[in-house]
Amino acid sequence: MTRKREGAAIRQEARANGYPARSRQPQRSLPEPRDAGEFESRGELVVTIVVGFLFLYAFMWLAAAY
Repeated sequence: MTRKREGAAIRQEARANGYPARSRQPQRSLPEPRDAGEFESRGELVVTIVVGFLFLYAFMWLAAAY
């Protein structure tokens, strides 16, 4: 983090070199929340279905063996 004097010196140098002032843009610290049924891509949907199927198959296999 710059100190007040250093910040002022940087601004003065930027003005002397003819650079326009840059405004700070707000940045979100967290990504936008997604809906539960919303997938980024078709690949993500396919992977989710395959993993769910494997989990269900393993659970059914263990339940039948018990």
